[in-house]
Amino acid sequence: MNNEDIEFVIKQMTASAGIKGDMMFSDNKIAFKGKGISIVVFEDDFARCRSFLKVGNEYAGFLASVESSEPIHVANVIQQSLSTRDKMASCINALKDEGWDASVHGCSEYASTILVSNGNRSAVLHIPYGDGVVVYGKNYKSVANTLARCGIIEDCRKDSFDSRHIHKFI
Repeated sequence: MNNEDIEFVIKQMTASAGIKGDMMFSDNKIAFKGKGISIVVFEDDFARCRSFLKVGNEYAGFLASVESSEPIHVANVIQQSLSTRDKMASCINALKDEGWDASVHGCSEYASTILVSNGNRSAVLHIPYGDGVVVYGKNYKSVANTLARCGIIEDCRKDSFDSRHIHKFI
């Protein structure tokens, strides 16, 4: 593990995202903690990045990891975590503009699920991988149609994925 290269990548990726924070070093890892992000790169070839999004009074987390400490893989993990967070933020903001409320529904190992509701209608959003959002629940069609109308996901009438609840980002 080349600490200087990894430190450079972390500084570049966080600076380009407008994130300030502190770098910490130990014998077997490099860590970065900043507002809304945590990055750890272990000497024994493992890197992870967890980014956070404030939803109401709680934080949703989005994890990406790789069994490598190569600088290019560290950069990819950071980009993937931040991209997933930003895509969820886009979904939430579009739905809020249409009168939906959002809250953290639950957390898995990799990504939080978000409950959206509008009166007696509700659905859940989850981004299990970077190119699509899963929308499920009784009113998933209403939420998916809103996201499609806002230009965030493909038109729901298209078979954008192999399930009617998974929708591809535009």
